[in-house]
Amino acid sequence: MNKHLLNSRDLEKSSVVANSLMNRERKAIGSNSYQHELGFNPIEYIVNILNEKVRTACLTSKELQVYKAKAHNQQTSFSWLDICCGSGKALIESTEILTSKGFSDRVKLIGIDLVDFFQPYDQNLTSLQLLATSVNDYNPNQQFDLITCIHGLHYIGDKLSIIKKAISWLEPTGLFVANIDLDNLRFEDGTVAGRSILATLRKQGVVYKNHLLKHKGNKLLRLPYEYLGASDKAGPNYTGQASVNSYYQKING
Repeated sequence: MNKHLLNSRDLEKSSVVANSLMNRERKAIGSNSYQHELGFNPIEYIVNILNEKVRTACLTSKELQVYKAKAHNQQTSFSWLDICCGSGKALIESTEILTSKGFSDRVKLIGIDLVDFFQPYDQNLTSLQLLATSVNDYNPNQQFDLITCIHGLHYIGDKLSIIKKAISWLEPTGLFVANIDLDNLRFEDGTVAGRSILATLRKQGVVYKNHLLKHKGNKLLRLPYEYLGASDKAGPNYTGQASVNSYYQKING
């Protein structure tokens, strides 16, 4: 293995990984927002899924009391995990809007980021949790309806491991969406591995378009690649910001 490659712990100490420009001011909706990056309004998405869960739960019920009970049970809640959430601005805004719409007891929004640059927020927003931790150490005790990683994979060493974990954390109908630059995926000799790895991902149901990876539903991906380490000397990728190259070798069989 290239002796200049960094392991996950050393990479997390890099100034490139502690990038203060990504996701620090990105809102939930509008310009410079998650809505722009994802291609859909995340708040509307949550509300629509919640309403559909309630409708499905109440198909066989004609009594209002049963409807109300089902509308607040575990089966009609919504959980969103945002990996590399930056300052948490988008999650804070989303939680405030969802609370104002009366959904505070039916949603759980969790943001994780390596650096604690979170914006201050009302601690009465009990459906919101922002955690300063490495995604490599994060082990949730639940599954999620939505998992996002907006420009976060650019700074992660073992990108495939995080993609694999995130998809395994989804609910059966959950959605994973993440930005990725295929040029940041490399083989041991330095050649770009992105297209080869993408072919493997696509065979297992992962969709890729316009630098976005998407997967619907819980699944344990089989990825025949061994992670070798990362380089924080990759330079700018398609975002114009410095990024991290992740190195892999193909495992035969």
